[in-house]
Amino acid sequence: MEMFTAETTPCFGWQIQEGQFRLVYLTGPGPAHGPGPTRRAAREQEARASRDYFCFDRAHPAG
Repeated sequence: MEMFTAETTPCFGWQIQEGQFRLVYLTGPGPAHGPGPTRRAAREQEARASRDYFCFDRAHPAG
């Protein structure tokens, strides 16, 4: 199960994968796209720069 902000990249979203809720940042073509530690570091840097998209301060746990 997943949801993303747009049909084109880059975009943000969430997904449930292997029983875990994950926040997702999908890159488009460029230095952050693809496998490898350098590209992963670029993705992480882009995601940190956009961390306001992942603010859940107004969310309340069920119960």
